[in-house]
Amino acid sequence: MTLPRNVKNGLILFFSSAVLAIPAFFFQAYYAPADFSRMVAASTSAVLLLLLLGLGYKMMCGRNWARILNAVLAVGAFIPDFGDMKTVYHHPIVGYLYWAQTILLVLSVVFLFTPSSNVWFRLQKKETVA
Repeated sequence: MTLPRNVKNGLILFFSSAVLAIPAFFFQAYYAPADFSRMVAASTSAVLLLLLLGLGYKMMCGRNWARILNAVLAVGAFIPDFGDMKTVYHHPIVGYLYWAQTILLVLSVVFLFTPSSNVWFRLQKKETVA
């Protein structure tokens, strides 16, 4: 299975966003307030990272639903940015990492929805059905 350049670039951007999530998760867990369990923050972050990696794997396999879900997540990533940052992020650097992740996710959506990417995802669906 050879990936078109746009799909490959979109996946690189997506996985780069997931890699940026790792230090953000550590900062969130370490700087969590005293009344907030650090273990809960760490385990929630780990589960979310595994879900992101699974979504990336499914996009790599050519699943169109994963590509659409990535687009929905990229749009939904803007929601916390309009709220009070101190309630969402426990450390200022997490906000900057989150913005970088959001930008990478949006760029990955742009690459994954180009005409050549659309053709590749359509062909992958036909190969799976056949």
